[in-house]
Amino acid sequence: MKWITEYFIKKALKKVSQTNKAQLSLEHIHHIGVIAPSLVELNETIEAITPIVGQKAITGLFYGEGSEAKEAFSYKDFSFTGKPKNSVAEFIQHRSDLIIVSAEKLNIFSLYLLYLNPQSYTVGFYDQSHAPYLDLMVSKEMDQKQNIENLLKYLKQVI
Repeated sequence: MKWITEYFIKKALKKVSQTNKAQLSLEHIHHIGVIAPSLVELNETIEAITPIVGQKAITGLFYGEGSEAKEAFSYKDFSFTGKPKNSVAEFIQHRSDLIIVSAEKLNIFSLYLLYLNPQSYTVGFYDQSHAPYLDLMVSKEMDQKQNIENLLKYLKQVI
C-alpha cells in the first residue's frame, strides 16, 4: 500500500508554493528540527549543531523503513491519503522554527515533511529538486560535521 500513499504525497508536492515567513534571528529560534537519511547522520548532525545553537530543543527524524529506532519514520507514518500520524505527527506538532536537512538527496517522504512545515525556515544541502522546499542551500563537500558547521555559518550570515 506504499504506492497509494506515494500517489497522494506526490499530488500534494505538486502544489508547493513559497510562504512568506517572518524574519528569523538566532534569538527567536526555540526549537530546531532535523531531517536525516540515517540514524548515524541524525546523531552526527545533532552533535554538530548543539555546541553552535546551545540548549535549544532539538528533535529529529530519519527515513528508516523497518527500523526500530524511535527517531525513524516511514510511509507507515502516513495515512493512505498522506495525513501524518505517529512520529511524523509529533514532529510537526513541535512547530520547529528552523529545520536542518542533513541529506544531500531527500526521498519523497522527507520532502513531504518539509511541505507540511511551511512556516519553518529550512536549510540544507544543494540539490535542484530541493529548491522549492529549502530557504538556504549550500553545497556538500567535507565530512558531515564540517558540512553542518558550514551550513550554520552561512545561516548566521543571512539572518
